[in-house]
Amino acid sequence: MQKLYSFVLVTFLASSGGPAFADDANHATANPDPDLAAAEEQGRQFDQAQSRTARWLLEHNDPRKRAAGLLYSVSQSGMLEAQAAMVERATTDEHLQEYDSIRQSALDALDRAEARNEDLPALEPAELLDRFEKAVRTTTDGAALAWLATACATADIETFCIDAGLDDTIVRHDGANLLSRLTLVPDAEAGTSERLIIEAENTRNYASQLTAVWFEALDEGPGAAVLTRPDLKLTAAFSISMAYGIPAYGPVIKACQEEITPGGELDKACGRIADRMISDSQTLIGQLMGYSLASSRAEARGDQATVALLEQRKVFERAVNSCRATALTDDLENIDESDARNFMEMLGKHGEIEAWARLAAQHDIDCSNPDDPTADAMEEYARELEGDS
Repeated sequence: MQKLYSFVLVTFLASSGGPAFADDANHATANPDPDLAAAEEQGRQFDQAQSRTARWLLEHNDPRKRAAGLLYSVSQSGMLEAQAAMVERATTDEHLQEYDSIRQSALDALDRAEARNEDLPALEPAELLDRFEKAVRTTTDGAALAWLATACATADIETFCIDAGLDDTIVRHDGANLLSRLTLVPDAEAGTSERLIIEAENTRNYASQLTAVWFEALDEGPGAAVLTRPDLKLTAAFSISMAYGIPAYGPVIKACQEEITPGGELDKACGRIADRMISDSQTLIGQLMGYSLASSRAEARGDQATVALLEQRKVFERAVNSCRATALTDDLENIDESDARNFMEMLGKHGEIEAWARLAAQHDIDCSNPDDPTADAMEEYARELEGDS
């Protein structure tokens, strides 16, 4: 997925006025770089398509689409505030006074954030709460519940959502999904985290399903008039799920890395959680977290042989996933509508790991002994997630 990730990153930096380009003379206004200009134009198209699509999702009757729209909508208000803070710093910090390009990038980014906000205005508090309450009351789908939990946390209304019944619904309809429940208690004390770990029967994240929902929405909704190329719809859908669809694993890792009684209830629960993440995760990140968790428990037992075996397995699984992903990323720009839709259907139904495996098999790509060009990047990303709280 390295090429896809790189494409998403470049487009994001351009669309946000990324200061990473600011001190390069080739990117000055007087001598614009055509590649950067193209990336900036794609960024504007992404913004416009996503805002139009999010409004369409908000009004949809499908629980997943509605939850995805709520998550995106409440996230945009926070992004606007962040852009405004960046502008204030760029225009007042004495250390940045001599860098006109940095200040201009920040101002341009704020302009685009405000334009997105005009296309998708913030919901009034009363309407926001009404929408959340209705969604919680009428949703039983695990993916939609997970995105509602993230949206509640993003909007700082976790207590309201719990009172509306979201946590109870997750317990009843999604196996007391640990990641979704922990999202609703971001500052949970150790005792609460431990209780949720012990009660959990499910640890799945739904990032793959969020990608699929957004691709379908970009393909069918009003954003389709803006993003017409299937590769751009894929890129936009992946960028959204990467931004909003990965839950915080930090509390789980922390709770299971603390000194806990060997053979006790929490120790056994952490072992079950690790096994479930390894065997049931539909995403590579979820699977890698399972290996990390299992490795930490083996380390606590002094079982260095198992630690070494698990670390080797992590490297292998990363390599296999990267190899399989080349079936899509090596020729992404030339993918047609039918192939893009077929892949997204597999992704939504089976998740990332199985979808890449099926796609690689369709293209006769042998990943039995793969290289691992993205190992370092994935390892760094996994460490960041482990430390996220």
